[in-house]
Amino acid sequence: MLYVTDRALAALGAMRAESDATDEESILLYLEEDGSLGLALAELEEGDNVIEQDGQVVVIVAEDLAQALDGMTLDVSVSEDGEEIDFIIIEPDDEDEDDDEFEDDDPENRIILNGNPG
Repeated sequence: MLYVTDRALAALGAMRAESDATDEESILLYLEEDGSLGLALAELEEGDNVIEQDGQVVVIVAEDLAQALDGMTLDVSVSEDGEEIDFIIIEPDDEDEDDDEFEDDDPENRIILNGNPG
């Protein structure tokens, strides 16, 4: 399962609202042809995984990507001036698996996502 931080859920919810998504559309996390991860507005397809907040689908994880992201965390990185955010996938750190607190400042464990669903 892909974990999503509260900050990422809030940012994705705002992104969905700002992009004038229909009731059937949510933010899709998918694999680009070049192997990078992308974000886009899309409708749920059979086999896709979803992450919900307050009964609303916020993130759709494409079926072909869900297994590869198992155990990873989707978060956001905010610029110092607060003007830019990047969605990042943080890979689990084997040494910290038993920690209850999630904190990972190692940039080698981060994957920046491409795309703007608007």
